[in-house]
Amino acid sequence: MYDLVLSPHSVQENIALQVKKLRKHAGYTQAELAKRAQCSLGSYKRFESTGLIAFDALLRIAFVLKCLEDINEVFEMKQDPDFKKLFKDAK
Repeated sequence: MYDLVLSPHSVQENIALQVKKLRKHAGYTQAELAKRAQCSLGSYKRFESTGLIAFDALLRIAFVLKCLEDINEVFEMKQDPDFKKLFKDAK
């Protein structure tokens, strides 16, 4: 079993890969999805290759791909954590 170490960069790349899979499953070309999400084709292509995109553009892409609710729940508190303990090691 492998230990998966998450980093901001690895999450960024994974999200871009998942969006690409959803785009293809929905039958959109990069140009079609960019147009529907009202972002430039260049920005969308950069996103798929690097994971970099403006947050508002990511939200519009998620809306088009019917995943906006998933993003809305990203930071939703699942339980009442002990924040002092949670952030103690972050210093």
